[in-house]
Amino acid sequence: MTTHHFELSDLIDVDTYPVQEPKSAGFIAAVERARVGLRTDGCAVVDQLLHPDAVRQISREIVERKHTTHYSTDSINPYFHVAPNPSYPDRHPMNTFLERSSGFIPGDSWEPTTATSTLFNNADLASFIADCLDAPAL
Repeated sequence: MTTHHFELSDLIDVDTYPVQEPKSAGFIAAVERARVGLRTDGCAVVDQLLHPDAVRQISREIVERKHTTHYSTDSINPYFHVAPNPSYPDRHPMNTFLERSSGFIPGDSWEPTTATSTLFNNADLASFIADCLDAPAL
């Protein structure tokens, strides 16, 4: 398993995305780009937030922990509901169900020294993402 300690700057392009400096021009510009994308397209792309080496490292970590994946299968509608809603016609999307399978690697599979854990537990990154989403917090 991975035993390297990662600094945020090892993983994120902090020059383009200074997530640790919320009052900086770069932070404000990145947040505004994300918000514009959300307003216009319903999607925000934070292009090249991670260094290419970080993406490769995270991919390795995922493969190393794949054996711990928990899988589930549900029948859900486009709104992730599992029960029909009689307030809508049978052919309405609220009453249209498809089988959806998903898998997740549980939190206790990630040692604190992993790149994944470093990103997931970083308060500055969480605040940046919350700001991009125009949310008070994650």
